[in-house]
Amino acid sequence: MTGTGLVGAAFAATIELARARHLNVWEPWLPAEAVPPGAGLVRLLHLGVDVPAGAVDPAQAELIVQLGLGRRESDRLVAASWAVTAFRGVLAAGHREYGSGVGDIHIGEDSLRFAAAVLAAAPRGRVLDIGCGSGLASMAAARTAHQVLGLDVLPAAVEAFGISAALNPGLADCRAEVGDFLDLGRGDGYDAVVANLPGVPVPDGVPYPTAGDGGPDGLRLIRALWRWYAGMSTADSLVMRFQCPGGPRTPIAVAELAGFMPPGCDILVVTDSAVPMLVRNAITATRAATLDSQRGAEELTEELQRRCAERGWTHYHCSTLRIRRNGSGMRVHVPTPDLVDVRRSYRGTGWSMSVEELALKVGAELRRMPDEFWSVAGLNAIQDALAHLERIYTDLGHGATERQIASSLSDASTPLDQAAAVLVVSAIARVMVRMSLLVPVVGVDAPVTEGRRGMGSA
Repeated sequence: MTGTGLVGAAFAATIELARARHLNVWEPWLPAEAVPPGAGLVRLLHLGVDVPAGAVDPAQAELIVQLGLGRRESDRLVAASWAVTAFRGVLAAGHREYGSGVGDIHIGEDSLRFAAAVLAAAPRGRVLDIGCGSGLASMAAARTAHQVLGLDVLPAAVEAFGISAALNPGLADCRAEVGDFLDLGRGDGYDAVVANLPGVPVPDGVPYPTAGDGGPDGLRLIRALWRWYAGMSTADSLVMRFQCPGGPRTPIAVAELAGFMPPGCDILVVTDSAVPMLVRNAITATRAATLDSQRGAEELTEELQRRCAERGWTHYHCSTLRIRRNGSGMRVHVPTPDLVDVRRSYRGTGWSMSVEELALKVGAELRRMPDEFWSVAGLNAIQDALAHLERIYTDLGHGATERQIASSLSDASTPLDQAAAVLVVSAIARVMVRMSLLVPVVGVDAPVTEGRRGMGSA
Protein backbone atom coordinates (compact mmCIF):
# COMPACT_ATOMS: atom_id res chain seq x y z
CA MET A 1 0.00 0.00 0.00
CA THR A 2 1.35 3.44 -0.93
CA GLY A 3 0.20 6.97 -0.34
CA THR A 4 -1.60 7.09 -3.69
CA GLY A 5 -4.98 6.95 -1.93
CA LEU A 6 -4.29 10.10 0.03
CA VAL A 7 -2.87 12.01 -2.92
CA GLY A 8 -5.68 10.82 -5.16
CA ALA A 9 -8.22 12.11 -2.67
CA ALA A 10 -6.81 15.61 -3.10
CA PHE A 11 -5.71 15.68 0.54
CA ALA A 12 -2.84 18.07 -0.21
CA ALA A 13 -4.94 20.26 -2.49
CA THR A 14 -7.59 20.70 0.22
CA ILE A 15 -4.99 21.86 2.75
CA GLU A 16 -3.26 24.17 0.28
CA LEU A 17 -6.53 25.84 -0.69
CA ALA A 18 -7.49 26.36 2.94
CA ARG A 19 -4.03 27.73 3.75
CA ALA A 20 -4.20 30.22 0.88
CA ARG A 21 -7.35 31.66 2.48
CA HIS A 22 -5.81 31.76 5.95
CA LEU A 23 -4.18 34.88 7.37
CA ASN A 24 -0.94 32.97 7.97
CA VAL A 25 0.12 31.53 4.62
CA TRP A 26 2.96 29.56 6.31
CA GLU A 27 0.74 27.85 8.90
CA PRO A 28 1.22 24.05 8.77
CA TRP A 29 -1.79 23.28 10.99
CA LEU A 30 -5.06 24.90 10.01
CA PRO A 31 -7.93 25.72 12.37
CA ALA A 32 -11.04 23.56 12.18
CA GLU A 33 -13.13 26.35 10.64
CA ALA A 34 -10.77 26.48 7.62
CA VAL A 35 -11.44 22.83 6.68
CA PRO A 36 -14.62 21.92 4.73
CA PRO A 37 -17.03 19.82 6.85
CA GLY A 38 -17.12 17.08 4.22
CA ALA A 39 -13.35 16.60 4.09
CA GLY A 40 -13.32 13.54 6.36
CA LEU A 41 -9.73 12.53 5.62
CA VAL A 42 -8.40 16.00 6.36
CA ARG A 43 -10.45 16.27 9.53
CA LEU A 44 -9.11 12.94 10.77
CA LEU A 45 -5.42 13.21 9.87
CA HIS A 46 -4.89 16.95 9.98
CA LEU A 47 -7.27 18.11 12.72
CA GLY A 48 -7.35 14.92 14.79
CA VAL A 49 -11.14 14.69 14.71
CA ASP A 50 -12.60 11.17 14.86
CA VAL A 51 -14.78 10.38 11.85
CA PRO A 52 -17.19 7.61 10.83
CA ALA A 53 -15.35 4.79 9.07
CA GLY A 54 -17.69 5.26 6.12
CA ALA A 55 -16.40 8.82 5.62
CA VAL A 56 -13.06 7.43 4.41
CA ASP A 57 -12.41 5.19 1.43
CA PRO A 58 -11.62 1.59 2.58
CA ALA A 59 -8.20 1.65 0.88
CA GLN A 60 -7.38 4.93 2.59
CA ALA A 61 -8.55 3.55 5.93
CA GLU A 62 -6.27 0.54 5.49
CA LEU A 63 -3.30 2.82 4.81
CA ILE A 64 -4.12 4.97 7.84
CA VAL A 65 -4.13 1.97 10.16
CA GLN A 66 -0.98 0.45 8.59
CA LEU A 67 1.00 3.65 9.06
CA GLY A 68 -0.16 4.19 12.63
CA LEU A 69 -2.02 7.38 11.74
CA GLY A 70 -5.25 6.13 13.25
CA ARG A 71 -7.09 3.07 14.50
CA ARG A 72 -10.52 1.53 14.12
CA GLU A 73 -12.90 1.62 17.05
CA SER A 74 -16.21 0.02 16.19
CA ASP A 75 -17.60 2.00 13.26
CA ARG A 76 -15.24 4.99 13.68
CA LEU A 77 -11.69 5.94 12.79
CA VAL A 78 -9.82 7.49 15.72
CA ALA A 79 -6.85 9.81 15.16
CA ALA A 80 -3.40 8.89 16.50
CA SER A 81 -0.64 11.06 17.96
CA TRP A 82 0.72 11.64 14.44
CA ALA A 83 -0.83 14.38 12.33
CA VAL A 84 -0.41 14.89 8.59
CA THR A 85 -0.01 18.18 6.77
CA ALA A 86 0.94 19.17 3.23
CA PHE A 87 2.97 21.88 1.55
CA ARG A 88 3.17 22.40 -2.21
CA GLY A 89 2.03 18.85 -2.80
CA VAL A 90 4.43 17.26 -0.31
CA LEU A 91 2.90 15.38 2.65
CA ALA A 92 4.58 14.93 6.02
CA ALA A 93 3.78 13.66 9.51
CA GLY A 94 4.60 15.32 12.84
CA HIS A 95 3.42 15.00 16.41
CA ARG A 96 0.01 16.50 17.02
CA GLU A 97 0.89 17.76 20.52
CA TYR A 98 4.38 19.24 20.04
CA GLY A 99 6.01 20.37 23.26
CA SER A 100 4.60 17.63 25.46
CA GLY A 101 7.92 15.74 25.43
CA VAL A 102 11.61 16.27 24.61
CA GLY A 103 11.52 13.88 21.64
CA ASP A 104 8.55 15.36 19.78
CA ILE A 105 8.71 15.81 16.01
CA HIS A 106 7.71 19.34 15.10
CA ILE A 107 6.40 20.86 11.87
CA GLY A 108 6.16 24.64 12.15
CA GLU A 109 6.14 27.71 9.94
CA ASP A 110 9.92 27.53 9.65
CA SER A 111 9.63 23.93 8.41
CA LEU A 112 7.53 25.14 5.49
CA ARG A 113 9.97 27.94 4.70
CA PHE A 114 12.82 25.43 4.74
CA ALA A 115 10.93 23.09 2.42
CA ALA A 116 10.37 26.04 0.07
CA ALA A 117 14.12 26.76 0.07
CA VAL A 118 14.89 23.12 -0.75
CA LEU A 119 12.35 23.07 -3.57
CA ALA A 120 13.87 26.27 -4.99
CA ALA A 121 17.39 24.81 -4.81
CA ALA A 122 16.25 21.63 -6.64
CA PRO A 123 19.18 19.46 -5.40
CA ARG A 124 20.37 16.67 -7.68
CA GLY A 125 22.15 13.37 -7.19
CA ARG A 126 22.51 12.07 -3.62
CA VAL A 127 21.20 14.36 -0.88
CA LEU A 128 21.85 14.21 2.86
CA ASP A 129 19.18 15.78 5.09
CA ILE A 130 20.74 16.46 8.51
CA GLY A 131 18.19 16.81 11.29
CA CYS A 132 15.51 15.43 8.99
CA GLY A 133 12.72 15.51 11.59
CA SER A 134 9.39 14.85 9.90
CA GLY A 135 11.02 14.31 6.51
CA LEU A 136 9.22 17.25 4.91
CA ALA A 137 12.43 18.74 3.47
CA SER A 138 13.65 15.30 2.43
CA MET A 139 10.46 14.72 0.46
CA ALA A 140 10.94 18.17 -1.12
CA ALA A 141 14.51 17.24 -2.10
CA ALA A 142 13.28 13.93 -3.50
CA ARG A 143 11.35 15.84 -6.16
CA THR A 144 14.64 16.36 -8.05
CA ALA A 145 17.23 14.15 -6.32
CA HIS A 146 18.12 10.56 -7.14
CA GLN A 147 18.50 9.44 -3.53
CA VAL A 148 17.85 11.05 -0.13
CA LEU A 149 19.20 9.96 3.25
CA GLY A 150 17.62 11.49 6.35
CA LEU A 151 19.68 11.62 9.53
CA ASP A 152 18.39 12.57 12.99
CA VAL A 153 19.32 11.90 16.62
CA LEU A 154 15.67 11.27 17.51
CA PRO A 155 14.30 7.76 16.88
CA ALA A 156 10.85 9.28 16.47
CA ALA A 157 12.18 11.20 13.46
CA VAL A 158 12.92 7.94 11.66
CA GLU A 159 9.35 6.82 12.32
CA ALA A 160 7.96 10.14 11.07
CA PHE A 161 10.24 9.99 8.01
CA GLY A 162 8.94 6.51 7.16
CA ILE A 163 5.34 7.69 7.36
CA SER A 164 6.10 10.76 5.22
CA ALA A 165 7.90 8.64 2.61
CA ALA A 166 4.91 6.27 2.41
CA LEU A 167 2.61 9.25 1.85
CA ASN A 168 4.68 10.53 -1.10
CA PRO A 169 4.88 7.74 -3.68
CA GLY A 170 6.88 8.01 -6.88
CA LEU A 171 9.72 10.12 -5.46
CA ALA A 172 13.40 9.28 -5.18
CA ASP A 173 14.77 6.49 -3.02
CA CYS A 174 14.30 7.82 0.53
CA ARG A 175 15.43 6.32 3.81
CA ALA A 176 16.31 7.60 7.27
CA GLU A 177 18.43 6.42 10.17
CA VAL A 178 19.23 7.47 13.70
CA GLY A 179 22.62 9.12 13.87
CA ASP A 180 24.76 12.19 14.34
CA PHE A 181 26.33 13.91 11.35
CA LEU A 182 29.55 14.24 13.36
CA ASP A 183 29.86 10.45 13.21
CA LEU A 184 29.82 10.43 9.41
CA GLY A 185 33.55 11.11 9.17
CA ARG A 186 34.41 12.41 5.73
CA GLY A 187 30.79 12.44 4.60
CA ASP A 188 31.79 11.53 1.04
CA GLY A 189 29.37 10.46 -1.63
CA TYR A 190 26.78 13.24 -1.31
CA ASP A 191 26.16 15.91 -3.91
CA ALA A 192 24.15 18.20 -1.65
CA VAL A 193 23.44 18.67 2.04
CA VAL A 194 20.25 20.22 3.42
CA ALA A 195 19.75 20.96 7.11
CA ASN A 196 17.40 22.68 9.54
CA LEU A 197 18.99 22.19 12.95
CA PRO A 198 17.72 23.39 16.35
CA GLY A 199 18.45 27.09 16.73
CA VAL A 200 16.57 28.33 19.79
CA PRO A 201 18.87 30.03 22.35
CA VAL A 202 18.34 27.95 25.50
CA PRO A 203 20.66 28.54 28.49
CA ASP A 204 22.04 25.55 30.36
CA GLY A 205 19.62 24.44 33.04
CA VAL A 206 16.48 25.47 31.14
CA PRO A 207 14.55 22.40 29.88
CA TYR A 208 13.41 22.52 26.27
CA PRO A 209 12.27 20.07 23.54
CA THR A 210 15.26 18.55 21.73
CA ALA A 211 13.82 19.52 18.34
CA GLY A 212 14.43 23.20 19.14
CA ASP A 213 17.26 23.42 21.67
CA GLY A 214 20.27 25.14 20.08
CA GLY A 215 22.27 25.76 23.24
CA PRO A 216 23.09 29.07 24.98
CA ASP A 217 23.35 31.11 21.77
CA GLY A 218 21.34 28.85 19.47
CA LEU A 219 24.40 27.91 17.41
CA ARG A 220 25.76 24.82 19.15
CA LEU A 221 24.84 22.34 16.41
CA ILE A 222 24.84 24.89 13.60
CA ARG A 223 28.50 25.79 14.16
CA ALA A 224 29.39 22.11 14.30
CA LEU A 225 27.62 21.53 10.99
CA TRP A 226 29.47 24.39 9.30
CA ARG A 227 32.81 23.02 10.52
CA TRP A 228 31.90 19.56 9.30
CA TYR A 229 30.74 20.80 5.89
CA ALA A 230 33.85 22.94 5.40
CA GLY A 231 36.36 20.35 6.54
CA MET A 232 34.83 16.90 6.15
CA SER A 233 32.08 16.95 3.51
CA THR A 234 32.70 16.90 -0.22
CA ALA A 235 29.15 17.95 -1.14
CA ASP A 236 29.05 20.78 -3.65
CA SER A 237 26.18 22.65 -1.99
CA LEU A 238 24.57 23.29 1.38
CA VAL A 239 21.03 24.63 1.85
CA MET A 240 19.78 25.30 5.35
CA ARG A 241 17.63 27.39 7.64
CA PHE A 242 19.18 28.78 10.77
CA GLN A 243 18.07 31.01 13.60
CA CYS A 244 20.19 32.94 16.05
CA PRO A 245 20.28 36.15 18.10
CA GLY A 246 22.11 39.30 17.08
CA GLY A 247 21.92 43.06 16.84
CA PRO A 248 19.27 45.05 15.02
CA ARG A 249 20.50 44.21 11.52
CA THR A 250 22.84 41.21 11.63
CA PRO A 251 22.72 37.72 13.18
CA ILE A 252 25.83 36.94 15.23
CA ALA A 253 26.51 33.94 12.98
CA VAL A 254 27.03 35.94 9.77
CA ALA A 255 30.46 37.25 10.78
CA GLU A 256 31.54 33.76 11.86
CA LEU A 257 30.23 31.97 8.80
CA ALA A 258 32.77 33.40 6.35
CA GLY A 259 35.58 32.25 8.63
CA PHE A 260 34.35 28.66 8.59
CA MET A 261 34.22 28.27 4.82
CA PRO A 262 37.26 27.87 2.56
CA PRO A 263 38.09 30.46 -0.13
CA GLY A 264 36.03 30.14 -3.28
CA CYS A 265 32.77 29.29 -1.53
CA ASP A 266 29.81 31.43 -2.49
CA ILE A 267 27.78 32.29 0.63
CA LEU A 268 24.31 33.84 0.48
CA VAL A 269 22.35 34.55 3.68
CA VAL A 270 18.83 35.94 3.36
CA THR A 271 17.23 36.99 6.66
CA ASP A 272 13.45 37.01 6.32
CA SER A 273 12.58 38.08 9.86
CA ALA A 274 14.18 39.88 12.79
CA VAL A 275 12.01 40.26 15.87
CA PRO A 276 12.79 41.62 19.34
CA MET A 277 14.33 39.00 21.64
CA LEU A 278 11.26 39.38 23.87
CA VAL A 279 9.27 37.54 21.21
CA ARG A 280 11.62 34.56 21.03
CA ASN A 281 12.17 34.51 24.78
CA ALA A 282 8.43 34.52 25.51
CA ILE A 283 7.94 31.51 23.23
CA THR A 284 10.94 29.74 24.74
CA ALA A 285 9.81 30.43 28.30
CA THR A 286 6.24 29.25 27.64
CA ARG A 287 7.42 25.94 26.18
CA ALA A 288 10.12 25.49 28.85
CA ALA A 289 7.58 26.12 31.62
CA THR A 290 5.66 22.99 30.57
CA LEU A 291 8.78 20.96 31.37
CA ASP A 292 9.88 22.92 34.45
CA SER A 293 7.82 22.31 37.59
CA GLN A 294 9.68 24.98 39.58
CA ARG A 295 9.51 28.07 37.39
CA GLY A 296 6.68 29.68 35.47
CA ALA A 297 6.74 31.41 32.08
CA GLU A 298 7.09 34.92 33.51
CA GLU A 299 10.11 34.01 35.67
CA LEU A 300 11.77 32.20 32.79
CA THR A 301 11.11 35.11 30.42
CA GLU A 302 12.80 37.51 32.84
CA GLU A 303 15.82 35.21 33.10
CA LEU A 304 16.14 34.89 29.33
CA GLN A 305 15.74 38.64 28.83
CA ARG A 306 18.49 39.31 31.38
CA ARG A 307 20.89 36.91 29.70
CA CYS A 308 20.25 38.49 26.31
CA ALA A 309 20.77 42.00 27.67
CA GLU A 310 24.12 40.92 29.12
CA ARG A 311 25.24 39.76 25.67
CA GLY A 312 23.82 42.71 23.74
CA TRP A 313 21.33 40.58 21.83
CA THR A 314 18.41 42.75 20.80
CA HIS A 315 16.82 40.73 17.96
CA TYR A 316 16.23 37.16 16.89
CA HIS A 317 16.94 36.46 13.20
CA CYS A 318 15.60 33.68 10.97
CA SER A 319 17.58 33.15 7.78
CA THR A 320 18.03 30.91 4.77
CA LEU A 321 21.61 29.99 3.83
CA ARG A 322 22.89 28.73 0.49
CA ILE A 323 26.53 27.76 -0.03
CA ARG A 324 28.17 26.56 -3.22
CA ARG A 325 31.65 25.16 -2.79
CA ASN A 326 33.22 25.96 -6.16
CA GLY A 327 32.23 29.56 -6.75
CA SER A 328 33.82 33.00 -6.92
CA GLY A 329 34.09 33.63 -3.17
CA MET A 330 30.95 35.82 -3.03
CA ARG A 331 29.79 36.77 0.49
CA VAL A 332 26.32 38.35 0.67
CA HIS A 333 23.91 38.96 3.56
CA VAL A 334 20.47 40.34 2.76
CA PRO A 335 18.93 41.66 6.01
CA THR A 336 15.23 41.73 6.72
CA PRO A 337 13.61 44.79 5.12
CA ASP A 338 11.07 45.36 7.92
CA LEU A 339 13.00 45.63 11.15
CA VAL A 340 10.94 45.66 14.34
CA ASP A 341 12.40 48.21 16.77
CA VAL A 342 10.19 48.55 19.83
CA ARG A 343 12.13 51.63 20.99
CA ARG A 344 11.10 53.70 17.98
CA SER A 345 8.74 56.63 18.38
CA TYR A 346 6.75 58.65 15.84
CA ARG A 347 4.99 61.92 15.27
CA GLY A 348 1.71 62.41 13.47
CA THR A 349 1.59 64.21 10.12
CA GLY A 350 -2.01 65.41 10.34
CA TRP A 351 -3.11 63.30 7.35
CA SER A 352 -6.36 61.36 7.76
CA MET A 353 -7.67 57.94 6.75
CA SER A 354 -10.77 56.00 7.68
CA VAL A 355 -10.52 53.20 10.21
CA GLU A 356 -11.99 50.78 7.69
CA GLU A 357 -9.44 51.61 4.98
CA LEU A 358 -6.54 51.37 7.41
CA ALA A 359 -7.80 48.05 8.78
CA LEU A 360 -7.73 46.56 5.26
CA LYS A 361 -4.14 47.67 4.72
CA VAL A 362 -3.11 46.41 8.15
CA GLY A 363 -4.67 43.03 7.33
CA ALA A 364 -2.52 42.74 4.21
CA GLU A 365 0.57 43.60 6.26
CA LEU A 366 -0.24 40.94 8.86
CA ARG A 367 -0.03 38.21 6.21
CA ARG A 368 3.70 38.99 6.06
CA MET A 369 4.32 38.61 9.79
CA PRO A 370 7.38 36.53 10.79
CA ASP A 371 7.12 32.93 11.89
CA GLU A 372 7.48 33.76 15.57
CA PHE A 373 4.31 35.84 15.55
CA TRP A 374 2.14 32.83 14.78
CA SER A 375 3.82 30.82 17.53
CA VAL A 376 2.58 33.32 20.11
CA ALA A 377 -0.96 34.59 20.67
CA GLY A 378 -1.05 36.12 17.20
CA LEU A 379 -4.71 35.95 16.25
CA ASN A 380 -5.86 37.21 19.65
CA ALA A 381 -3.43 40.12 19.39
CA ILE A 382 -4.78 41.04 15.96
CA GLN A 383 -8.36 41.17 17.22
CA ASP A 384 -7.38 43.23 20.26
CA ALA A 385 -5.31 45.71 18.25
CA LEU A 386 -7.91 46.22 15.53
CA ALA A 387 -10.49 46.96 18.21
CA HIS A 388 -8.23 49.79 19.45
CA LEU A 389 -6.91 50.94 16.06
CA GLU A 390 -7.89 54.57 16.44
CA ARG A 391 -6.33 54.83 19.90
CA ILE A 392 -3.15 53.16 18.67
CA TYR A 393 -2.86 55.75 15.90
CA THR A 394 -3.37 58.61 18.34
CA ASP A 395 -0.85 57.25 20.84
CA LEU A 396 1.78 56.60 18.16
CA GLY A 397 1.28 60.09 16.76
CA HIS A 398 1.88 61.56 20.21
CA GLY A 399 5.21 59.80 20.70
CA ALA A 400 4.36 56.52 22.46
CA THR A 401 6.61 53.62 21.46
CA GLU A 402 5.35 50.36 20.07
CA ARG A 403 6.35 48.55 23.27
CA GLN A 404 4.48 51.08 25.44
CA ILE A 405 1.31 50.72 23.40
CA ALA A 406 1.54 46.93 23.38
CA SER A 407 1.72 46.97 27.17
CA SER A 408 -1.51 48.98 27.35
CA LEU A 409 -3.66 46.66 25.24
CA SER A 410 -6.35 44.94 27.25
CA ASP A 411 -5.44 41.34 26.39
CA ALA A 412 -1.65 41.73 26.73
CA SER A 413 -1.34 40.22 30.20
CA THR A 414 1.30 37.46 29.80
CA PRO A 415 4.80 37.51 28.22
CA LEU A 416 3.40 35.58 25.27
CA ASP A 417 0.55 38.07 24.81
CA GLN A 418 3.01 40.96 25.13
CA ALA A 419 5.22 39.50 22.41
CA ALA A 420 2.29 39.14 20.01
CA ALA A 421 1.02 42.64 20.80
CA VAL A 422 4.46 44.14 20.11
CA LEU A 423 4.52 42.63 16.62
CA VAL A 424 0.96 43.68 15.79
CA VAL A 425 1.55 47.28 16.86
CA SER A 426 4.78 47.27 14.86
CA ALA A 427 2.92 46.09 11.75
CA ILE A 428 0.30 48.82 12.27
CA ALA A 429 3.03 51.45 12.64
CA ARG A 430 4.73 50.30 9.41
CA VAL A 431 1.47 50.68 7.49
CA MET A 432 0.87 54.15 8.96
CA VAL A 433 4.39 55.25 7.97
CA ARG A 434 3.88 53.99 4.41
CA MET A 435 0.56 55.85 4.23
CA SER A 436 2.22 59.07 5.47
CA LEU A 437 0.15 59.10 8.65
CA LEU A 438 3.28 58.88 10.82
CA VAL A 439 6.92 59.92 10.57
CA PRO A 440 9.56 57.95 12.55
CA VAL A 441 11.49 59.98 15.10
CA VAL A 442 14.92 59.04 16.42
CA GLY A 443 14.83 58.62 20.19
CA VAL A 444 11.98 57.75 22.52
CA ASP A 445 11.57 61.24 23.96
CA ALA A 446 11.36 63.09 20.66
CA PRO A 447 8.86 65.97 20.35
CA VAL A 448 5.53 65.17 18.76
CA THR A 449 2.99 66.99 16.66
CA GLU A 450 -0.36 67.52 18.32
CA GLY A 451 -2.46 68.11 15.20
CA ARG A 452 -5.94 66.68 14.74
CA ARG A 453 -7.03 63.09 15.11
CA GLY A 454 -6.24 61.53 11.77
CA MET A 455 -8.76 58.70 11.69
CA GLY A 456 -12.46 58.18 11.88
CA SER A 457 -15.24 55.91 10.71
CA ALA A 458 -16.12 56.25 7.07
